[in-house]
Amino acid sequence: ELGGRQAVRRGPWKLVRLNVRSEAPVVELYNLDEDPGETTNLAPMHPDIVQELGAVMQSSHVPSPDFPLLPGE
Repeated sequence: ELGGRQAVRRGPWKLVRLNVRSEAPVVELYNLDEDPGETTNLAPMHPDIVQELGAVMQSSHVPSPDFPLLPGE
């Protein structure tokens, strides 16, 4: 859907990857305690959290032949 989407949450932080099938996916980070409507992307201000949650997202992904998400699956 819409180029593929992924999300992971840890505590108040939610990392979203949009357009994961494209060559340039978009990464957004939200603090849900302070911004439950996800209106302010904090990714540029917290690259350490983006990296940490991105690693969790990558290690948690299980490829599926029925629902391929990432290129090459």
